[in-house]
This record gives sequence, C-alpha cells and structure tokens, in this order.
Amino acid sequence: MVATVPLFAVIIAMLRGDRSALAPVRLGGLLLGFVGVAVVVVGPGLFPHGQASIFAIGEVMLTALLYAIAPFIVAHKLAQVPSIGTITLALFATGLGYLPAALLTQHEVPTLRSTVSLVLLGVICTAVAFVAFFALIREVGPVRAPLFTYINPVVAILLGALVLAEPITPGLLMGFPLIIIGCWFAATGGRLRPRPSPPSASDVTRPDEPLPGEPARDESPSAG
Repeated sequence: MVATVPLFAVIIAMLRGDRSALAPVRLGGLLLGFVGVAVVVVGPGLFPHGQASIFAIGEVMLTALLYAIAPFIVAHKLAQVPSIGTITLALFATGLGYLPAALLTQHEVPTLRSTVSLVLLGVICTAVAFVAFFALIREVGPVRAPLFTYINPVVAILLGALVLAEPITPGLLMGFPLIIIGCWFAATGGRLRPRPSPPSASDVTRPDEPLPGEPARDESPSAG
C-alpha cells in the first residue's frame, strides 16, 4: 500500500498542471510497477478482516498520500531552505509528539539491544535516509523521487528470508522484474539516455566573439 505513493504523486502533478507525468510510457511504467508490488505482497494479509483492518488500511493510505505531497512541498516551497534544517525541525517536532506516549507507556529500562536498534533506526533509517531523499527530490523532481517505494516490499521480503529464514515466495520471483521494469519506464520514459537540454543564451557565441582557438579581434577605431 505504501507503494501507491508514486501514483498519488502523478495525480498531484496533474492537478498542478504538469502533463509530463501523464506521458503514456511513464504512466504505464507506474502502473506496471504497482502491479509488480501487488504480485509481491499478494496473500491473506493483503485483504482486510474486519473494521479494525479497514481502519488500519485507511491510515496507511493517508500516510501514502501525505508522503506523496511532501516532495512537492520540498521542491516548490522549501527549495531555498537547507535540507538539514528542515529535517532537524521535522524530526524534533515528531519527537515531541511521541514523547508523552513514550513517558506514559515505558515502565522498564530499555535493554541494550533495543537501545542500539532505536539509535540505528533514528540515525541511519531516518536522518540519513531523509538527507538522501531530499537530495533525490532536488535531482529528479517530486514525481520520480517516490519511485523508491516500489523497492520497499522487495527489500523487506529479502531481509525476511536472510535474517528470519522466511520462504521466498513465487510472487517475489515474478513481481520483482515487473517492479524494476516499471520503475525504469516511469523514471526514464523508456529512454536509455536523457534528452539533451537546449543551449542557454550564455552558451551561444555572439558574432563579435572569437571562436575557440582564434585570436581576439581588435575592433578599436585604430585597428586596420
């Protein structure tokens, strides 16, 4: 369900007037990647069982929507703001929000293993990941940056197999190629190389400028 983030990003881009995200090849790649994710995670846990499951699915879908909105805010509203400052403020506010629940529910001293796990989650999986995500948004834009969410289920299943000895499902073997191909089409439009950008005005040689390797012309009145 988290892999619906790129689809929400395409809808947001369309509402903002950006039609490039709706190019047939890119949109087809997004849908193909989403099909691959569905193939990977399909199973009994994918479908709701009761009102609580439906509510939980709604929460995850809301999270996916907000996750898709965030890159547009970063790219268009916070483009001139240093990413470290934005990330620090966001994580500090999140920490304050969780602090009351932590104080009310924690009744034992955390073990060394759980403390190390929390530090790793906070530093590597959150802080460093956010820095990389902000850099990715500035590099490829807010529509293509969330494509990494297609890889999340694959990484989770592989780690489950390596660390917890969970079985490799046929869905993973069939869905992983679909995810990779879909991400490639969605990110590149099916091109092996990016399109060359048109030359800017500063790159065009003016008639009175010498070509590379030619001596400068003297156009003073005394010349000639």
